[in-house]
Amino acid sequence: MYLTFNRGVSINIFIKTKPKEKLSAVFHFELFGKREEKYATLNNLNVSSINWNRLQNKEPYNFFVPKDFSQSSKYVIGFALSELFLDFGSGVKNERDDICKQFTKIEMVEVIQDFKDKAEIDIKKI
Repeated sequence: MYLTFNRGVSINIFIKTKPKEKLSAVFHFELFGKREEKYATLNNLNVSSINWNRLQNKEPYNFFVPKDFSQSSKYVIGFALSELFLDFGSGVKNERDDICKQFTKIEMVEVIQDFKDKAEIDIKKI
């Protein structure tokens, strides 16, 4: 089986010309297609010939991609997840890769046994 994955590339040019302004103008351009087609297109473009789209600066998020804000008045009527849940976080984290990645069944069984037998502080030292 042969799998291919499309990888996105971001090319950014940041220029702030008016230091007293709080927000600078943000422009966006997307190019989709096969690698060779994108290379050919980019080789024939320059910064001034690209058909840029000016993005709306909407605080506090200031997205760097186009967004539809037409329903924002309805959206802000709602409530934040932090108001709904007393405890919240960024999800499952794997902060101890050396413990969690095992390449054989024997290594995996040893780690499971360590979790059963050892104190948390001792496992963190591994």
